[in-house]
Amino acid sequence: MTWNGYEFDEGYKPEGFEEWAHDQVNGGYAFYLRGKYVLDDTGIEIEQQGDDDDLYIFCPRTEEVFDADQKEVFGEGTTKIMCSSGYRMHTDPACPRERYCGRTCRLLNAVYSYGQSINRTDDFAFYQRTDRGMMLRAFSYTVRYEGEKYELRRCGVGMFTEWLRIFYNADRTTEIWSRLRNNYHPYSGYFPTIQWEWRKKRLYQQYATFKVYSEDLTGTLLEGYAKYFDRTESYMDNAVKRAVLLIAMFRTPALKEVIKSGYDGIVEDYVHSLVAERPKIRNAVRGGAKSIKQFFGFELSKLNRLTAKQKAGLKFGDMKGLKLLIENGVAVTGETLTMSRNYKFESLCVLYEGKALREVLKYLRRQKIAASAAASDYMDYIGQIMALHLDVTDRSIVFPKDFQAAHNRYSKLLEYERTQELCKKFTDQAKKLRFACFRQGDLSLRVIRTPAELKIWAKRFRNCAAGRADRVASGRSLMCVIVNVHKPKAPYFMLEYDLQGRTIVECRGYENRKTEKDDPAAEEFCGKWLNFIEQRGATLAGKKKAGLAA
Repeated sequence: MTWNGYEFDEGYKPEGFEEWAHDQVNGGYAFYLRGKYVLDDTGIEIEQQGDDDDLYIFCPRTEEVFDADQKEVFGEGTTKIMCSSGYRMHTDPACPRERYCGRTCRLLNAVYSYGQSINRTDDFAFYQRTDRGMMLRAFSYTVRYEGEKYELRRCGVGMFTEWLRIFYNADRTTEIWSRLRNNYHPYSGYFPTIQWEWRKKRLYQQYATFKVYSEDLTGTLLEGYAKYFDRTESYMDNAVKRAVLLIAMFRTPALKEVIKSGYDGIVEDYVHSLVAERPKIRNAVRGGAKSIKQFFGFELSKLNRLTAKQKAGLKFGDMKGLKLLIENGVAVTGETLTMSRNYKFESLCVLYEGKALREVLKYLRRQKIAASAAASDYMDYIGQIMALHLDVTDRSIVFPKDFQAAHNRYSKLLEYERTQELCKKFTDQAKKLRFACFRQGDLSLRVIRTPAELKIWAKRFRNCAAGRADRVASGRSLMCVIVNVHKPKAPYFMLEYDLQGRTIVECRGYENRKTEKDDPAAEEFCGKWLNFIEQRGATLAGKKKAGLAA
């Protein structure tokens, strides 16, 4: 037949394929409708009991009923049932001791009861010739067992449904056609369904897997490619990955040389990019790269200092760092490779290039800094000396004799300066808002004036208010404490006022155990304080603007 420009035998199936697929799916079970007689001549009846998902098994010889969970029997797990000769697994095609047990075997003579039909499904594929080369066809094979009286060894009714066609053409082109669609259910999650219409796909969509009947491709277009299955068996470990590996080798001829050179991690990443949506990897390789230099973007001899294990462990994420090393004349070794994997290595290469970068990396190696953290530690250090406005051209500063000691020293100095800056802003803001202090009866509200004072009160109240110093410094909030004038150091309530929203964000007591609404006196005091603010200047925000204008 002719289908989308291809000629092939649509009814073709390799000899033995159907029997092989049936043996893979069929479990050899028999089922009986619940509530009906199992054997008319014995009058034995299985009672209706238990859940619908229970599978009841009756042994006529011992007149014993025992049950097994349907999901265990027909799912990925296996259920074992005791028989006179030991354990017998449901999924085995036949009992190995059946010839010895004969009519005494509990399983051979057992009667299974289930109230509805059950389907068992699996996916299988085979390779087939076309007029333009080869193709892979994948089928979903379903065996249906009806809930009626059948013999124990009944095979069930099987049906093949084709859902995938991958074409490998002599002109190195490939096409993927599929009928699968991925659906989503809020309770069961994602699940694939087979549609009526064939659709051409840009990538292989791994909604379902399959087993291949035979991967012996001798005498076909794929013979020269199939030999790479053995070279990649450690990571191309199933039929789906190997089918996509063929697509990758057709699209990128240089991939053969990459496999031969032992770059297993890079090959695996690239093949996976043709399965999942990972465009960064696909875009990193020039389409149709015929040489290994085109594939990597540099001479492979640059990686000769790496061991075979290090080469196999390379990933596509390492390619950018490797190119930066090579472009700047840095020898690629295990240590420099580890450095290039750091998330700040690219920023380091922007700051230093060529000879300067080589000098920095040499310095970091002498300082015995862990290679995995060297780039980020050094970039943090450079950021510190720039924030402190130190001379970045002074070699004694850029390359200190003891890097770790200098790093720690500048960290403390920078923290101190930032603390001083925060303290000044906090104090200036508190001075502008000091008019908010208020007293009514035995209660007094004080504006907190410095970050140190905020820490003291946070410690007294046992809360985390000390972390809100930046809000005050930026002019967003006002921090106050409400105390009893007879016990001025005892914690009563701490209050945060939003200057923009003109509301009390929160007012909490000791250890945040209560709010002002839990204390009538505090609630009344807060209400009067808000009225006091309105009378003094309309709003605190307006007062702040007036002060700035003056």
